[in-house]
Amino acid sequence: MDSNMRKSKRFEKLVAKVQSDFVGSDAKVDEDQRIMGKITGRSRQVDITIRRRIGMHDMLIAIECKDYKRPLNTKDI
Repeated sequence: MDSNMRKSKRFEKLVAKVQSDFVGSDAKVDEDQRIMGKITGRSRQVDITIRRRIGMHDMLIAIECKDYKRPLNTKDI
């Protein structure tokens, strides 16, 4: 990875790589995607998306990457 790349972007790339290795070749993992909100109709930026067809259903998993210096409690999440 490029040493000049922002720490947060490096973290996103690491998370995407881990997810890609985990889900295998039957799912598509992408970084920095725009997803249209079904209720709001507004486009939202998502750090990582995982798309996979399971049975008759197209599944979408959206991941937001946050790299905090301290452990979070449940209120933060």
